[in-house]
Amino acid sequence: MNTHAIASANRFDTASVGFLACCAAAAVLAGWMSVSINRERTCTLQEGPSAQLCAPPPAVGSNSEIAQLRSRIARDPGDANAYVAFALADRSARRDELVDLASTLAPRDPNLLANRADAALKRQDWRGAVPLLIELADKRDVEIAVKALASLVGIGQWALLEPYLTPGNRWLPRLLGTMRDSSQPFSGALPLVVRAQERGVLDPETVRGYVRDLKAQGAWADAYALWLSLHGKTLPALFNASFDHAFESDGFDWEVPNSGPARRAGVVVERRRAEERGSVLELQFTGRAIQLPIVRQYLFIGPGRYRMHGDHRTHQFRMEEGLRWTVRCDKTVVGASPAIGETGGLWRQFEFEFTVPAQCPLVASLQLETTPTTDAVLGARGRVSFDAFELERLD
Repeated sequence: MNTHAIASANRFDTASVGFLACCAAAAVLAGWMSVSINRERTCTLQEGPSAQLCAPPPAVGSNSEIAQLRSRIARDPGDANAYVAFALADRSARRDELVDLASTLAPRDPNLLANRADAALKRQDWRGAVPLLIELADKRDVEIAVKALASLVGIGQWALLEPYLTPGNRWLPRLLGTMRDSSQPFSGALPLVVRAQERGVLDPETVRGYVRDLKAQGAWADAYALWLSLHGKTLPALFNASFDHAFESDGFDWEVPNSGPARRAGVVVERRRAEERGSVLELQFTGRAIQLPIVRQYLFIGPGRYRMHGDHRTHQFRMEEGLRWTVRCDKTVVGASPAIGETGGLWRQFEFEFTVPAQCPLVASLQLETTPTTDAVLGARGRVSFDAFELERLD
């Protein structure tokens, strides 16, 4: 970058400086692409062998290169590749004019697209740069173009990309992958993902994958916003409370964190049909050590008092002190159910209240554990079923 460019960059904030550095890289890439692509085409398009043309080319932008390109144009005025190379090699004040002329002859040439995009970015003409970057990212898979789009999203310009959310596009997955791999905050791209999901551009399985990634990063608000985009604008505090629907992995549904091969598990967790109840959550204990938590759901709830109740049934259930449902804020237990023991195969109710403190993170977790947790190493035998859960706020 020359002295004038550096002085200009110093007027921007930190994000803009990094962004313009990305633009400078695009200019370098544009120059490299123009040389490498056009040289290959020069040799490929000759009618016969030409040692002179296929020899090591002159330096980029040198008088020798420009003279060579003029000669090609003189021989073949329709040689669009020569016009492109000539425009990009020129270092005079007429360069922009020559690039515009070459663009009329080869409007989709990747070298020209990269050059025009770079010029627009340096002018901070985001609206002019976006369609060029989209084409490079979508049709050409140019990595620097994808990174430039990610930088635009990072500075809040996601709305300029929204018109290009069309089925079958490839730029959006590439953009989101770049943001994920670079640990760039995903929140800037959240509106794009929501719009893409609403328009059928992204399938639910893909969106759930982004929800999983956001949960792993601790970006709970963004994760829940995507979860809402899959299910509607409002959801109950406890999702799938009666276990009527198959569990959706990677979201805010019931999950079995330590599931593994049934033959080695201390407990096998399934949804099963129960007479007059539809589907219920059923646990078969095998006598082996139990991994905790057995079942869990993350709750996106605010501070306050809550009441949790539900039904349970056990059959030939043997455990020292039984099971309990707990509510945890991070690792701190803020509420717990009475111990759940043998019911002789009959359905019984349980109920407990708890308070989520103001210092609790954005999510709490409702999870099934042993009472106490140290009993997990001893294992248990028998069957336990749960149904008809409800979580209500009391204040």
